[in-house]
Amino acid sequence: MKAGEKKDAANMPVRIALCGAGRMGKKWAEFLSHSAGQCEVVAVIDSYEVGGRETASSVSPTACAWYPSLKCAFVEHGLEVDGVWIANRTVDHTPFILAAASLRPGVAIFSEKPLHGYSEGVRACYRATSAAGCFLGCGLQRVLDPSISHLMHTVHSGGIGSMYALHMIEHDHPLPSTAFLKNGGEIFDDLFCHGASVLLSVWRRFPTSVSACVMKGPSACKEAGVNGYASITLRTGNTNGSRCDDVEEEGVTTVQIGRYRAGGYDCRLEAHGDEGVVEVKNPTGTHSTAPSAGESGYADETKAGQKEGEEQEDSKKREVEVGVSRKRAGGGSTLPYDFAERFRTSFQLQAEKYVSILTYLNAMRREDMKRREKEGEIGEGVVMRSLYSARLQHDWHVQEDIVADAQRLCALARAASKSVEKEVLPSSPSSLRIACIGNGSFGKFIRHHVLLSPTSETGMQGGTGGQKEGKRGATHEEEEGKVGEEESRRHNSAKHDAYVPPQRWTVVDEVWTSKSNIEEELGRTSANAIYVCSPDHLHDEHVELALKHGKHVIVEKPLFRYDELRCMADEKGLVLMVNLHRRYDAQYSLAKGYAWGVQPTHIRIESYDPVPAQKEDTIHNVVDFRHVISNSVVHDLDMALWLLSASPDFYSCPPPPLSLPSSPPLSSPSALLSSSPPLPSPPSRPPVRCLADAITVEEVVPTPHAGVNVLLSAQVGGHGGTVGAETREERRRESMEGGDMGEEGRISVEICFKKCHSSYTQKVKMYEKKGGQQLAEFGYDFAAPPPTSDVHMCSGYEDAYRCVFLAFADAVERKLCVQHCSDTFTLMRKVWNHHTPHLDV
Repeated sequence: MKAGEKKDAANMPVRIALCGAGRMGKKWAEFLSHSAGQCEVVAVIDSYEVGGRETASSVSPTACAWYPSLKCAFVEHGLEVDGVWIANRTVDHTPFILAAASLRPGVAIFSEKPLHGYSEGVRACYRATSAAGCFLGCGLQRVLDPSISHLMHTVHSGGIGSMYALHMIEHDHPLPSTAFLKNGGEIFDDLFCHGASVLLSVWRRFPTSVSACVMKGPSACKEAGVNGYASITLRTGNTNGSRCDDVEEEGVTTVQIGRYRAGGYDCRLEAHGDEGVVEVKNPTGTHSTAPSAGESGYADETKAGQKEGEEQEDSKKREVEVGVSRKRAGGGSTLPYDFAERFRTSFQLQAEKYVSILTYLNAMRREDMKRREKEGEIGEGVVMRSLYSARLQHDWHVQEDIVADAQRLCALARAASKSVEKEVLPSSPSSLRIACIGNGSFGKFIRHHVLLSPTSETGMQGGTGGQKEGKRGATHEEEEGKVGEEESRRHNSAKHDAYVPPQRWTVVDEVWTSKSNIEEELGRTSANAIYVCSPDHLHDEHVELALKHGKHVIVEKPLFRYDELRCMADEKGLVLMVNLHRRYDAQYSLAKGYAWGVQPTHIRIESYDPVPAQKEDTIHNVVDFRHVISNSVVHDLDMALWLLSASPDFYSCPPPPLSLPSSPPLSSPSALLSSSPPLPSPPSRPPVRCLADAITVEEVVPTPHAGVNVLLSAQVGGHGGTVGAETREERRRESMEGGDMGEEGRISVEICFKKCHSSYTQKVKMYEKKGGQQLAEFGYDFAAPPPTSDVHMCSGYEDAYRCVFLAFADAVERKLCVQHCSDTFTLMRKVWNHHTPHLDV
């Protein structure tokens, strides 16, 4: 069905677009197609044409079509669906989630795990889909398994008394291909992610320490450079999530995971309590001893364009080489062939649950449409659509807190395996203590509304609605009146037996100003992390002092000596982050997904502030101009780079490289007119997949009301979501070797900033071309608070700021900061120098 065609809504099966035509894509096509006739898979989206057409034909030779990309399906062909099911390569999960939500607001989205490689990215996916009125379900389906569900019920109902130990074994079968292991086969994210969600669901709280050790194992793992086996030990504190002084009050979890077990797939779980033991054993009986067609190997994770048959043959060959015996020791029944056979019931229940959610959403929307037509309203109620999706989010079998913390636990286990101590301690009120430098209006806002807010103290991770949604939407009483008693009961019953997210930090009752003796205060404070929000010209000095005293640092922009200070932090094993909050905002995440999926040729970033300008006319001197760029426009420059980056983790990898050599770094803001000697080179970074390869500054024009217009030009080096990473890299190299690609191979980014505006406007607009038709718009237009109000101008971004600090806490506990800002501040200096010759000194 194309957009604009009228639906006969009554008794119509839900329509689903399946993303991915590999092994899991084929499995899900089967499960979804057999969901009691309530579902139609109408599209298969995969860049590999042969596999995509085969999967579409297996569903229905006439009713299911193949498309190479989301853009082709939704934009070029106007495909209309109720849901998007994502089962493609691991690195493409996040971009497909965001692109689907931005292109089809209101659809129900399912994605295989992981949603993102880090927990901050998982949270960002939930916030973005919620802002688009979309339901988002993650494929952590183990808790639906009847035996695991029984174990959880027994533990939670007190059937074994007080639980003190949990033991899990999970060994994969068959041995994955080298291609899969190289492209998504990391043992913690791919194997432990499922187990982590089960462990958190059983304990209902986060562990207080994580230990892990690994080994390479089979030759395929050694060849791929990944670990094949891991042993993990978790200690769990009391119900408040804090570590107990009394060891007897703690619980312990041991986990053994492996890439291969000769004989079949092995998954067992034991819960020990002071009154009994409950177990999940491998199922008995005879199982299939060979894979059915299309089941062998991990074809959905292979390189783009590799034939699935080659993967099947590779997997079968490896089984022969290692001499697989599928019989249990001592004879008897065989084990399940693979995880799909072992958890077939869970997969089927998950598919049926998703289809029932789609059916319910459609029924509620039809009722709302009838009501709106009767009352003379036009279109679908956006508030109601978002409300239905948010309510149904609570009906999914695994909630956002567990999905995010399962990914967090995977990252901690990986970090522990690489550490000398083989142990890491998750951030908690006792392990992460934050003090603040700066007590201005913005510093007070962050301290009281972000760091000390009830949401932060209890460790809540944003939820599905978000605070901004609540402020703009209807009241709780009005919403319940519209949705009805049934939905109210759904919402109120969703809190029983809930997982308790951990507390993440303590705010030390110390606030230092620029008049304080910062070095002396740093020497005696109990804080191990510092938030720097002092005047701009003191940021570098205060960050350097904090790092010298062994403190982790999160600082407001700008940071003029970022590369030097980042090197210092890395050498000391400390975390240095800059509060570039828009990367964590829901609307900008949707904008990034849209840019990745559609690839517009012109992007316009508008930032209009209601603050008064120091001068009403155009800027005429260098100091004022550079202050506006470093204090305000730097956020827009960072957003331009971030929108054009299509790196695998989608949120934290460095943006694309700039085309010009770096300008000499400035030692401090006081040296605005004179450069200092070159500083050490920034840390080496892995290559990134980029939507655009080279960014140049084309034009910088000061405008009235202390405004600036900046025009950037970016060389296109790939095809976004239409081809695999390797193909993108090859085309990128070809484009760079072959010279300029002409106007059709470039993206222009226009940044428009000014003060003295009537409202606080932050928007990203996408166009077919500069001066052409607008394709989409994302962002906000907040009413400016009255001068006498206590509400801060930036209060609309509270949720984004909170997520920045959660990302900071994540980075501190895993001892790894994945955020990079070097190119942002390099581009800031390029904009400075581009227009400096035209200004008065």
